[in-house]
Amino acid sequence: MRTWIESSVQKTTGLALQMDIEGAEWEILAQGDWLPNFRFLVIEFHNLEGFWNAAKLPLMREALEKVLQTFECVLTVTNNFSPMMRYQGIDIPSTVEATFVAKGDQSLASLQFIEKGSSLLRKNNPRLPAIGLGHISQSGR
Repeated sequence: MRTWIESSVQKTTGLALQMDIEGAEWEILAQGDWLPNFRFLVIEFHNLEGFWNAAKLPLMREALEKVLQTFECVLTVTNNFSPMMRYQGIDIPSTVEATFVAKGDQSLASLQFIEKGSSLLRKNNPRLPAIGLGHISQSGR
């Protein structure tokens, strides 16, 4: 990724990244030495069931730790296109889109670019019901 940034863009800092690469994000983000080049990220995280897989968890954890070294998560939106999964009686979305801003970046702190009705808040599949994080709950509650 660093090679692509250095060879493809004139300005290599203050960039914005939107990533939706169908599960490959974990490996790319784990190699996150290039993350400080960006001011904000919008990442669709896939295959969240990997958090309960001993073989996948270390890579996923490393990827998230790399992101959180430089960024703060300011918005999380579930993807209603992917099915919910159940783990120990809890329904969890298998795909989530998260928006991150660089720590200490006061110009993005108010997030005026995310307004109610923004495309970031629209359902991925308009024919399916929305899945709000408030709707994720344990069975029987």
